[in-house]
Amino acid sequence: MTDMFSLLEIETDASEVELENVYKGKRQRYLMKIKSTSAKPRIRLLEDKLAKLESAYKEYAKQPSRPKLKEESINQNTETIVESGGGKQAKSALPSPDSISVALIYPLIAIDGKLIKTEIRNTLNISVNQRPVTIKDDGSIELEIGINQIRIEHPDLLCWEKTIHARGAMSVPVTIDLSSVKCKFELDVTPRINFKVFKDGWELPRSVRDEYEIPLFSHKTVTVKADGYEDQTISLDNHINELKINLNLCPKPEYCDLVTAQTPFTAKNKETNTEVKMISSDNFTFGRGVNSMVLLSKENECDHNDLFVSREHFSIRKEVKKVFLTDHSSNGTFLNGKLISKSEELTAGILHEIEIYNPNNQKPVARKTVVVHAGCITEESSNRTQPLFISLGEAKTTTKKLTHLLLFSEFSQLRNISQHRAIWLQKILPIISENKTVCSISTLGDELKFWEVINNNPSNLN
Repeated sequence: MTDMFSLLEIETDASEVELENVYKGKRQRYLMKIKSTSAKPRIRLLEDKLAKLESAYKEYAKQPSRPKLKEESINQNTETIVESGGGKQAKSALPSPDSISVALIYPLIAIDGKLIKTEIRNTLNISVNQRPVTIKDDGSIELEIGINQIRIEHPDLLCWEKTIHARGAMSVPVTIDLSSVKCKFELDVTPRINFKVFKDGWELPRSVRDEYEIPLFSHKTVTVKADGYEDQTISLDNHINELKINLNLCPKPEYCDLVTAQTPFTAKNKETNTEVKMISSDNFTFGRGVNSMVLLSKENECDHNDLFVSREHFSIRKEVKKVFLTDHSSNGTFLNGKLISKSEELTAGILHEIEIYNPNNQKPVARKTVVVHAGCITEESSNRTQPLFISLGEAKTTTKKLTHLLLFSEFSQLRNISQHRAIWLQKILPIISENKTVCSISTLGDELKFWEVINNNPSNLN
């Protein structure tokens, strides 16, 4: 009978009661495993093991004489049997079912209908009669004989409870199907574009109202994706009630309007309504003429003061690493309160004020603020500092309002190189944004979501 005992993995001197209970438990486990798996090779393997077990037990049961039973006494409750062997009478002690103090169950735990792995099982809080227990290496839990209240808890699972009445030395499998706590939420995505929602790499079907339900145990985050925008990950931790999530998508630098629009164009901040005109050149002309890149007269208004502004009053040009202001007018151009003779260098990093006066009453006709922004074009050109762009503003008595960004050609061309677009945006966004905060590469998307191109007409230079 060695085969029977080896199949059951018990000692050869085990009692008949022990042998029978272990056989029943192991047979039941095989049946449960066959039922719970869909892999045909796995099923065939389990069926072969079950057939061998049943065959060995049947052969054991047919034996006219049983092996000598293990003598044991539990709580002094024994049964006497007589065996014939060598003309001697022997006494053996069989445990009475009521004398067994411990029973075993083998929980088969599933979450939302799927069997879990051992490492996940170990995260569950299991208690028997309010006493914490752990699942043994062989997959069993010990129960006391009698009524046992089993409770399984986890922050992301609905509490599971069951009462089991353990009778004798039972050894049986128990199926436990736990349910995840689910989070119901509705998405409100800005801008109103087509997007997709993913959970663990799998796309969720879109609903009319964009309502979703996500189990929190294994899925605490979802990802929203849209072409041309940064992926947004939403954390659902501790959100067990229905909620509405407002999500602002941030455009990718390579797809944002500031990068793709053809100069000249007007950029508008959707939050503050600030408008900034972007012009690209190495020689910018200023005046009241239609061919001037920057108008110094009032559009669609007749003001006699504009007559003191020449059609091409002055220009700002880049020469290698320097920027010069050149006067072309008949009434003169003032730089920082002084009339320039012909050309003056504009020092980088300093706020300059350019003024045009009515010579009759010495009142200003036009006042502009100019700052030349210099630096390295890219990280590769760290030893080559040069002018990058000019911020041009309207100077009034109390405020200075940014109106233009004059981009020198080499700096403007960074937008055409994918690996340099983020660097280009990182340099201009702190200037055109009213908060003037330095934008890092990681926060570009947060600022870009506010900007859009409202005018992209190359013929309209002003």
